[in-house]
Amino acid sequence: MKKRFITLVALLLIACLLPGTALAADLDEILSNGVVRIGMYNQDPGRMFLDPMTNELMGLEPDIAADFAEYLGVECEIVQMEWDALIPGLLADKCDIIIANMNRLPSRATTVDFTLAFENYDGTCIAVREGDDRIQGWEDLTEGIKVGTGRGNSAEAYVVNNYPEVEIVPFASPQLAIQAMLAGQVDCVIEDYGGMIGYEAQFEEVKLIETENLVNMGTTGFAVKPGNFRLWLWANIFLINYKNSGDYAETYSKWFPDLPVKNNAFDVN
Repeated sequence: MKKRFITLVALLLIACLLPGTALAADLDEILSNGVVRIGMYNQDPGRMFLDPMTNELMGLEPDIAADFAEYLGVECEIVQMEWDALIPGLLADKCDIIIANMNRLPSRATTVDFTLAFENYDGTCIAVREGDDRIQGWEDLTEGIKVGTGRGNSAEAYVVNNYPEVEIVPFASPQLAIQAMLAGQVDCVIEDYGGMIGYEAQFEEVKLIETENLVNMGTTGFAVKPGNFRLWLWANIFLINYKNSGDYAETYSKWFPDLPVKNNAFDVN
């Protein structure tokens, strides 16, 4: 389903007249090559995960990436990386843009250029092993508790800043943190609620708590290499049209039918 951007041509013409657009060749190269390389990882249920039957990447972010490429009129090439390799990979030109549920943290914004916010970070909850009653809420995160998180992500930063007494055990992905919890290597996992729902459905031993008291830690966006202004601008135009057309809400509801969705491009906290 092709969409038309009413404002795209006008805004790109304005962008070409702005100072500093000498770094605009990256978008031209994408259009010339007919392919956009999109960085993401594959261990976030509902968002980016491998189909156990086909081993192909599926989820919300791959669908958004496919629509992004279709709107741009080029092929979509997904470049799968570990979570903590995404930004280094972008800076090393292994991909053109990151679409990976990435929170727009100030520390990251010193390294990459983020688009406008288009999603709330789903909110963070706690996963424990079924039958383990030692942790029943945020107040139980005290000395002696081992907390698993994804390495270098927003959940790890939140635990570091708010629960200094616990022992944080970071993993390359939230999925590995969940598996470590089930193996008894950590006492709980603190991670993004949307992904945790998938783990709770996948593993009957996983129990989610504090789901009525989610910690919202910011907003997400796409990330491009610093100075790649025209691709950054085009990605913003895509997001505004994608949300205001209702296409984003439809795609989000496909993967997270039980979660509320923000329809308007600027309707985020």
